[in-house]
Amino acid sequence: MTELVLHGLSTAELAQRLCLSEYTVQDHLKGIFEKVGVRSRRDLVAQIFFQHYVPRLEMGAQIGATGWFSETES
Repeated sequence: MTELVLHGLSTAELAQRLCLSEYTVQDHLKGIFEKVGVRSRRDLVAQIFFQHYVPRLEMGAQIGATGWFSETES
């Protein structure tokens, strides 16, 4: 679900894609937010960016076509 949030899907889109009700999606998001220590989707995206992307970018890693790091990190 987190990957879909990172792609910007709305609650309704998440529910449709995952075959869940919008209420269930919201409950799952609350659980994710609690585990990560954030309060919103925006905060979740920022947390992931600063914990996973920034350190690798600072070391010279290159982002591949998928949006994740290419196999040949510097």
